[in-house]
Amino acid sequence: MRTALLSLLFAAGVALAEEGAPKPLTFGGFIHADAIFFDQDPLSTLRIADVQDVANFRRARLIATGEIAEEIDYRFGVDFGGPGRPSFLDTWVDFTLLGTKAQDDADAAVVRLGRFKTPQGMAALEASTDLIFLERSTPLTFVPFRQAGVRGLGTYGERSGTWSVAGYRYAANVFGAVAGDPGYGVAGRLTRVFGAADAGLLHVGASSSTQTPNDGNLRFQATPGVGFNELDFRSDASPVPSFIDTGNFDAGRYDLHGLELAGSIGPVLLRSEAFAAFVGLPAGGRADFGGAYAEAAWVVVGNARPYDRLRGLFGGLTPETDVPDGGPGALELALRYDAIDLSDAAVERGGTLSNWTLGATWAWTPRLKFQANYVLSDAERDNEDAGTARITAVRMQYVF
Repeated sequence: MRTALLSLLFAAGVALAEEGAPKPLTFGGFIHADAIFFDQDPLSTLRIADVQDVANFRRARLIATGEIAEEIDYRFGVDFGGPGRPSFLDTWVDFTLLGTKAQDDADAAVVRLGRFKTPQGMAALEASTDLIFLERSTPLTFVPFRQAGVRGLGTYGERSGTWSVAGYRYAANVFGAVAGDPGYGVAGRLTRVFGAADAGLLHVGASSSTQTPNDGNLRFQATPGVGFNELDFRSDASPVPSFIDTGNFDAGRYDLHGLELAGSIGPVLLRSEAFAAFVGLPAGGRADFGGAYAEAAWVVVGNARPYDRLRGLFGGLTPETDVPDGGPGALELALRYDAIDLSDAAVERGGTLSNWTLGATWAWTPRLKFQANYVLSDAERDNEDAGTARITAVRMQYVF
């Protein structure tokens, strides 16, 4: 299946080039090669599992991009590392209605059709190649993440802020498929940035979504900063077991609200988000969940993370001088605290999970970087202490 998929993509690229497309198909992608080591106390082993050390490709992605016309471009992405193998990622066509996607002062407006990240949260929307830590924080398990539908996005106030709204089917599996008469959602995000990069930036944002599951049930799970946390990767195929898990439960309308705050001063970046999730129950009543994180990152050597005014996000880590060219590359140190609460009287299972994560990233070039995380995790399951785990994880990222 993989060979057939690659052959199909190559053939499409040749066909587009022969037909004189504005820009021929361009291939790219990246690889995340991980190794994770667990040290659990006896209570953690008893209440969660004897979690085994892991070596795997967390992400192995192939991405194709190009233009259909001057203001119509496309993206097709698949991942060979996550559940599904391959699973479908961002696969869409963009129609630029106002301005351009180039970074300037002119406002822009784009309509996106296909499978995309829903406009919720700050960390959820950033590229996986730009992550400060190996994984996004545990509260991101609430975000409906990638779904199929239509999304509008753009800027206002000469790119002093961003807006985005989306309508989509919910909830898609890792292949992007949704079946059932119910199963629709809408989401929106609004951000504003103050200041300038050389004097310091302050970012504020809010997002909200409402959706009804197509199969009438939900399940929230969380791993401690390693493994799969995103809602579109809800799968027991993850090499790291969930430390807390609601199990499947009957659900009606699911509402999620988020607030985000970030600021940068030179090489220092501070970020925080909080989420509140409310799930209507078919039998009456409501189940309430929540989570939040706060993190700080310091670029010791290298370029400060830039702010993307088109997306309302901070970008990736890049060196001033690459290591192969005799330079130090870029070094970033980071600290994060995150917590998630999946306990509610209306749900039989659940629990709470909190994590302290210390991270270091060394970027040799813009395409090659190495990361190391140390996680101290405390869990509670079914209103009982589930012990402490100490986790060491390392990653090599190569972008091609």
